[in-house]
Amino acid sequence: MDAAKHLKAMFLFKDLPEAALRQVAQAAEAHTAQHGEVIVQENRPSTALYLIVSGSCRVHKEKEGDARNVVTLGAGSYFGEAALLDDAPRSASVTANEKSELLVLQASRLRARLDGDHEAGHHVYRALATSLARRLRQTTDDLAFARALVAERSR
Repeated sequence: MDAAKHLKAMFLFKDLPEAALRQVAQAAEAHTAQHGEVIVQENRPSTALYLIVSGSCRVHKEKEGDARNVVTLGAGSYFGEAALLDDAPRSASVTANEKSELLVLQASRLRARLDGDHEAGHHVYRALATSLARRLRQTTDDLAFARALVAERSR
């Protein structure tokens, strides 16, 4: 699998300079997730970022013994980027909906590469910050919409 090619196709890494992209690609490992495989589990340690090359994965949260779907992610999507920034437990579980090809970036491995190349680190962490800011804005919009919907229904 050509990790650099797949990384460049991902929104998260599309604007990285070639040198930074090479650092990330050298830290990436391919993984094939089988249908139904739990890739990450809610409340477990957060150790890696996952990029979906092909297939799809379901993000879900457990509540009172019931799995509640959050979103389905397809090729070109990614999850677990917070693992590169902190060691907080996973906020949701992710399960493969079908056989899925993933690129896995272990946080410790990528951090070690970026610690040795500060310029690449700057670009990667800026890309992560931009991605997280975009997701926060979307979540804020979704929450506002959901609250408006609840308020409208309760009238």
